[in-house]
Amino acid sequence: MAAPCTDADVRRALGTVAVRCSDATLLSRLAQAAQQHTLTAKALATRYSTFTMNRQAARARQLGLGLQAGGHAHGSRQRAEYTGRPDDERLVNKVTPALVEAFLAQLQRDASSSARVAAAQPRGGGAGGQWGTRSWEELADTMVPGVKSDQKQPPSTPQQRAGAGAGGASPLTPQSAPRSAFKERANSGQVVSVFNEHVPAAQAPHLVPLRPEPLGRQLPGRYTFMMERPEDKVAALDARICEGRRRLAEALGPDFGEAAPVGQPVQEDSWFVGRVVSDTDGGAPSAASLMLEGDVATSGGARAALDLSLVQAARLFPGQIAAVRGFNPTGGRIVARRVVTHAPPPPAASASASAGQRGRQGAAMDVDGGAGVAVAVAAGPFTTADDPTGFAPLDALLAALAARPAPPALLVLLGPFVDVEQPAVVGGSLDVTFQSLFTHQVLARVAAWQERLPAPCQAALLPSLRDAHAMPTFPQPPLAVPAHLEDMECLQNPALFDAGGLMVVGATSQDVLRHMAGAELQRGPHADRLAALASHLLGQRSFYPLFPAAPGACLDTTADAALAIEVLPDLLLLPSDLAPFAKAVPADGPYPECSAGPATAAGGEGQQGGRQQQGRSVLAVNPGRLVKGNGGGTYAVLTVPQGAAAAAGGLAASCRVEITRI
Repeated sequence: MAAPCTDADVRRALGTVAVRCSDATLLSRLAQAAQQHTLTAKALATRYSTFTMNRQAARARQLGLGLQAGGHAHGSRQRAEYTGRPDDERLVNKVTPALVEAFLAQLQRDASSSARVAAAQPRGGGAGGQWGTRSWEELADTMVPGVKSDQKQPPSTPQQRAGAGAGGASPLTPQSAPRSAFKERANSGQVVSVFNEHVPAAQAPHLVPLRPEPLGRQLPGRYTFMMERPEDKVAALDARICEGRRRLAEALGPDFGEAAPVGQPVQEDSWFVGRVVSDTDGGAPSAASLMLEGDVATSGGARAALDLSLVQAARLFPGQIAAVRGFNPTGGRIVARRVVTHAPPPPAASASASAGQRGRQGAAMDVDGGAGVAVAVAAGPFTTADDPTGFAPLDALLAALAARPAPPALLVLLGPFVDVEQPAVVGGSLDVTFQSLFTHQVLARVAAWQERLPAPCQAALLPSLRDAHAMPTFPQPPLAVPAHLEDMECLQNPALFDAGGLMVVGATSQDVLRHMAGAELQRGPHADRLAALASHLLGQRSFYPLFPAAPGACLDTTADAALAIEVLPDLLLLPSDLAPFAKAVPADGPYPECSAGPATAAGGEGQQGGRQQQGRSVLAVNPGRLVKGNGGGTYAVLTVPQGAAAAAGGLAASCRVEITRI
């Protein structure tokens, strides 16, 4: 049973995920639901936030609010009704009776599904033991090592303990495991969605592997973390402001002039550059709580409140570097007329001349059928909660990819591989080391699969903060791989790399979309929220522009350079607990007035290597999780036509993406 959950607990927990609720009746209903389903207030709020985000994304697709410019009359009317709401109603998520009813119905369906799975399993001593009948979300608070939980674990009986110890099933005896929900999953192989359906899927193997070559700043081999002194953090945040001012001034051109100091009275229209901060701790910022913090050199680190009443459109979050056009009559309040937040990096064609030239020579080889090159992407966990050493989902993924007409030339796997939230890891019931489990179960499977393919395939692996054998810091050094595995490349997290000259890829296993979703304030016309969140990474040139970081992000500001996005990628891989998607993300953001204009590479006039940045979009993909508790999830398969990255519109216009159930 969960600890008693009060209305106040629910209200506070909802506030941490940017949801406001003042209706006592709805709070009482949610508190009762938490008691009924043995959820903590935090777990309930997390599930409600995910439910509403996925619901909004589905409704946006239905009404054509995503990438579609037109739409039926009904959709246009719905959009008009939405955009006609007052700004205050669109600043944060709210709790409505209809949403609560839909959410409670979903909770009941999830509980019924879990009950059916539990009924199919033998009682006592089964694989997973006391964890077998609990949902993955309910374990979130109890499975983090070193964190005190307010949710008690279900007690085990002496008979259960004796059965487990005397020849009963254990996590290390797969032959005695009960029937798994993963093995009994429905709709295996079902294509959930297709992006750019007009592009044909690859039909023949690619003859040259797409070897990833890292770009940008790389973490040193002997990386020391947990050495973040307060003065180092201050210096890193100040460096963000200074670098942001430089690139914004460069992009805005002569119109920028000289930035005025933040915190000093300025009567005439001027530019102010600083870091967006909120004067409230935790939860989503409001229009009244936003402030702009200047750098130390020109503003002495002073702060001034931001008045957005005259701003037509803006999407702001703490940590964002922004250029504000307006005036500051008293020195303590900047009346903004325009807020510029997006200054995307230069085109990816200027990334690595040598790497690109080598890749283009290989990519010039013909592919039978001319359909393009297949690339597969999957994010962990790769094993179910009831079978910690079986890695059946990974086996199913590799088998499905090998059975395709064109096996992938590049396989991108994002952690966790040995999940710290796995019950067997938390309980200490494994008799092998985490590194050994990764080497002999994950790497061995992938290597054997590569040998059986009819054409070479390169594998790129990125660690996760949930990997038990990886350093728990972000940015994160690459994992260790034996030297003889030449077709595997372990990259740091986050990573920016050139994939054999075919495209430039940016990837991170950090759930940055979810973190930013709870901290963003929107003002202006409605835009596709997930695409807008992804555009912040490009506009801020950082894989994690949010500060303060979300709990559990393990952000190390002293290694901020390794988070930089120095060139505009063609493909952005952002695995998240939110609904899987593939979207075209405008590099300049959803609002033209918030963009500083196109950046140019050295020696270019807005165009470099045949790529035009103005109006350019980046393909962003969330493949989903391969495993959800004991059930199956999704993965993504891309078909990249030859020369698609250099063509007009880039990958976003010519790359096929299939989101498929495992």
